[in-house]
Amino acid sequence: MKGYIKYVLVGFGLVLLTYLLFKGDQSIQIFNSEGNEIMNRIARLDDFTLMEKQLNYIKNIGYHDLNLDAVYKYCRILYCLEKTGYLTINKNEIISSSNNKRKVLDIGGGLSPIHFIISNIDEIHNVDLSFSGWFPVKDNIYINATNKLKYNKDNINYHISDLLAYIKKIPDNYFDYMVDGCSLIHMIRPGDKENNCQIIMEELTRILKPGGHFFAVCDIANPIGKACHDMIYPNDLVKAFGSGGLKIIKPTNYNDWDNYLKNQNNSVKKHPKHFGKEIDKDYPDLKSIMYAPGEVRNGVYVWIGTFVFIK
Repeated sequence: MKGYIKYVLVGFGLVLLTYLLFKGDQSIQIFNSEGNEIMNRIARLDDFTLMEKQLNYIKNIGYHDLNLDAVYKYCRILYCLEKTGYLTINKNEIISSSNNKRKVLDIGGGLSPIHFIISNIDEIHNVDLSFSGWFPVKDNIYINATNKLKYNKDNINYHISDLLAYIKKIPDNYFDYMVDGCSLIHMIRPGDKENNCQIIMEELTRILKPGGHFFAVCDIANPIGKACHDMIYPNDLVKAFGSGGLKIIKPTNYNDWDNYLKNQNNSVKKHPKHFGKEIDKDYPDLKSIMYAPGEVRNGVYVWIGTFVFIK
């Protein structure tokens, strides 16, 4: 009988813990009614609690003291890569899920650490218009990370090029994975023929292998305001990313903003762990990540969304 009571109390404790973690932020669900994680959604104020492993890794390689917007996107890409079975993070080590070397395209990757991280296990192609950046670097590595970051130089390929010009030269079914950390939104503008939205996505679809994944973590327009040429509503961005034939992974939830936004000032979640003085001081919560509810331009408010597609 005592053992039975013990199990009941443990079960109740787990339920209570789950409730305490997520109460007050129910409008943006992590799991659907079938228990499947909703990867494709807008950012939650407590996402760093969910991505504790990825945040620890970014801290350990020295990129954690950049602005929180960038840190969130790095962590979210790694989180999605791990959740879809591409890699595993074990403390400071990146472990591949394949015995074969795969090819990965980093779209507009610039000086992001993502291409360095992936180079530990696979061949990475980073295409961008330039590799100068907004933070100080040495050999393309953030200066605060030069003694911490592990990477395989032989697996890194830099391509200074317009994206469309580069991908048109790539053979069919060439890449296993594609990642985008907020670059494509400046290239694909639905309804703007000059920017070749559908052509770019058709080409990206063509060079992605069947079963390959496309990941984008990028800025989106918050429905409390307007959209603009490079910050659009998430459901419109889903259509843009899918215009070349890629299929979004379900379930999705880009809706239910109203209650979430009305309550956001009262639902800030502090991260339960401390990652040193800089993180504790400068990154107490995800609220400071956003340009919204502050207006960024002409009635446009910005949040962040995750988009995971498959061919």
